[in-house]
Amino acid sequence: MAKKKTKKDKKKPTRKSNEYFIAKAPMRRLMRTQGAEIVGKDALGLLIKEVEKAGQDITKIALGVVKDQDRKKITAEDVRFAFYESGYGDWDDAKKKEKDENKK
Repeated sequence: MAKKKTKKDKKKPTRKSNEYFIAKAPMRRLMRTQGAEIVGKDALGLLIKEVEKAGQDITKIALGVVKDQDRKKITAEDVRFAFYESGYGDWDDAKKKEKDENKK
């Protein structure tokens, strides 16, 4: 008698500590466009780790803004606000640049 085929439970893929959400090749190309011809694995990994951390921080702040306003969609303005609120940029400079771009 043949065995019955059973469906295996699909497991969510887990993220290993040495894996990144951002691929290494695009990050390496980005660094190359800035003049970095040779980039070490440790430097590349550190940059990716920091960029991911910044993205997570900015997303948390933007999500807080969205929830406070009873919305579901994160907009570019939410991300822009969160970027400057998290300390990665200067809000006053951004507003000046935005005004200058609108004048053109």
